[in-house]
Amino acid sequence: LLILSNAPLIAAIGSFSASGLIGCFTGLLIVKRYLKDITPEIQTKYLKTITKETLPLTLSIMLNLVYFRIDTLILPFFRQVEEVGKYNVAYKVFDAILVIPNYFTNAVYPVLLEKYKTGQSSFTTTIKKSVIALGAVSIIATFAMYFLSPWIIRTILGTWDDQATLYLRI
Repeated sequence: LLILSNAPLIAAIGSFSASGLIGCFTGLLIVKRYLKDITPEIQTKYLKTITKETLPLTLSIMLNLVYFRIDTLILPFFRQVEEVGKYNVAYKVFDAILVIPNYFTNAVYPVLLEKYKTGQSSFTTTIKKSVIALGAVSIIATFAMYFLSPWIIRTILGTWDDQATLYLRI
């Protein structure tokens, strides 16, 4: 509805936040129906501790996000809108493919933790096997992406586009 009414981006962000709050309070009301003595409380000491412990990782993720997307923020100042759009199409395909190594590493992480507890050699072996597997998949994916780029771009855009294909290949 916001898109159809040409509402500004801040309205969409606000509605997303509001829906989260509504969902939170709705859940609280449902739970209160079954457990009468639940009252939310803010534990400032715990919040300070957890914020202090997670701040480096939080800042790292935020800076990584900016670093990873800075090109799409700068590009419109130097290129035409159409060119930026084609670049973003290629970037979104690349972004979608990055899900694969993320899922792989998320799946391997608990195994690595367990191996670390049992002994250093099995831990190292698991890391080596994981790196080899990811390396092999990335080499295959690189060649596949190079040759399938025209088809992928044509499927997404509905037309052949040499420039978007080149961006995806790069």
